[in-house]
Amino acid sequence: MKSQWHTYQNSLIKAVTTSNKKINHEFNCGEEQDIRFVLFNHFVVSIHQGDDFYSQEIIYSLNMAQGQEEVDFRAFAQARLSEDGRVDGTVDIHDKNAVLEHYLNKISAIYQCLFDSLHMPISSPLTKYQGDFMRNMAAMNQYVIADPKLCIGCNTCMASCSQEHQLHGLQSEPRLQVMRNRLDSAPVMCHQCEDAPCAQVCPVNAITRENDAIHLNESLCVSCKLCGIACPFGAITFSASTPVDIPRDCNTSKALPAPRAPRAVSPFLDCVPGLRAVAVKCDLCSFSPEGPACIKTCPTQAITLVTAS
Repeated sequence: MKSQWHTYQNSLIKAVTTSNKKINHEFNCGEEQDIRFVLFNHFVVSIHQGDDFYSQEIIYSLNMAQGQEEVDFRAFAQARLSEDGRVDGTVDIHDKNAVLEHYLNKISAIYQCLFDSLHMPISSPLTKYQGDFMRNMAAMNQYVIADPKLCIGCNTCMASCSQEHQLHGLQSEPRLQVMRNRLDSAPVMCHQCEDAPCAQVCPVNAITRENDAIHLNESLCVSCKLCGIACPFGAITFSASTPVDIPRDCNTSKALPAPRAPRAVSPFLDCVPGLRAVAVKCDLCSFSPEGPACIKTCPTQAITLVTAS
């Protein structure tokens, strides 16, 4: 097999060095029985026979060029050289063009990977990240946050929220609740989620995204409480109120009296017969040109409005 191997070597070396194709190869003198090409001035491809000198295997291996040393070549393909002077049974080792095409097919997968790794713009991943970030920013909702280090737990935010909504004919239930532990306090309110789980489960589409915020139309609410269950922050509460004036010609007066209230379970799940529970959540005081009332009245400026800008 010695003569066949040398013929294959010569044909491949001549084909690569004289090729008019841009294949980014440079011949590199290797071991006596090896052929070595440097790809893209960085990677080394070694073509050699199998472990046995009389082996019919041709092994294609790859390593990175590291100074003058190349170690740990890893095989990625192989071919079979027969005594009749053919590679893989079809390629004549005397035909340098056929030998070159066969070789390029063998390394095509790894060649493309090496090409992509070296020619992909360095800024490409960052550019993609920046593009995704800017798209997310464009879709970002406004929301209110509170700094627990500044909050003193005075409940002024809750009082101003209640008064502001009551003045505009809405439920007087505060849209935020001050939570406390042994060390800190801070109001908890709607996070105006981009994906808004509450809006996804509302059966009557009472919760929608408008003007970079998630709004709840209280007149459409049917008191199913699904939004409060879906909210991951517990920021939706329910406020019970008496119905609007009942027309005299309706049959409500003939209806049976309301049953007794069931045993209390929790403020969220309890219901009072005759009272309509309406979901309430932070709406950023969108009806007020001055913005959220809680921000205006916080004495320590612990509450701020976050926007995309």
